[in-house]
Amino acid sequence: MSAPGHRARGFTLIEMLAALAVLAMVAMIGAPLGLRALDGMELRSSVRKLAAALAETRARAIGAGRPTVLTLDAAPPGYRIADGPGVALPERVALVARGAAEIADPAPDGGGAEALRIAFFPDGSSTGGSVVLR
Repeated sequence: MSAPGHRARGFTLIEMLAALAVLAMVAMIGAPLGLRALDGMELRSSVRKLAAALAETRARAIGAGRPTVLTLDAAPPGYRIADGPGVALPERVALVARGAAEIADPAPDGGGAEALRIAFFPDGSSTGGSVVLR
C-alpha cells in the first residue's frame, strides 16, 4: 500500500495502449523507408563488387601478360572473369552494359539477351564499355 498522498508509480493501461499505437504508426511509416535503404545498400555493394572484378581482370591481364576477359550478362544479371565461376547479382539489381559491337556475343541460352565481353590487355588497356547497375 502507498502512503496517503503518495501516488503509485507506473503506467495505466490507457497510457500503455497509446504508446503502443504510436509505436505501430512509426513502424508502418518507417518500414518502407527501411526497405529502400536496404535496396540502396544492396546496389552499392553490387557496384563495389563489380568494380573489384573489373580491377581484378585488369590485374590478371597485366600479371599473366595476355588478354583476360570479363563477361557481363544482362539476363539473369551477373558476371564472370575469364572462364571462372559466375557471380550472380541480386534479383532487384538490373545490369545494362554497352560496348564495342565486335565483342558482343549472343547469350549461350539463345534467349536473345546479349553478353558483353570486356577484354583487358597486358598493357592495362581494354576494349572499353559502359556498365550501369540500377
